[in-house]
Amino acid sequence: MSFKDELKGLIISQRYTLKQINDELNKLHGTNYSFQNFSNKLRRESFSYCEVVEILSIIGMKIKIIKAANDRPNR
Repeated sequence: MSFKDELKGLIISQRYTLKQINDELNKLHGTNYSFQNFSNKLRRESFSYCEVVEILSIIGMKIKIIKAANDRPNR
């Protein structure tokens, strides 16, 4: 699954629309970016890490980084 599909799925699963996320980001930053701008960034998968963290925060989620299983020998 692509990043855009994963992010879009998370947003929808929390009962938000993409437009609502764009509106919340605009409120958060005091900006007036168009929905088309948000949609383009999603389609191009060009959100920064900070933007993804903010989007997830809006929908009540966060990123958790965990150590992967040790699939390779120690150095």
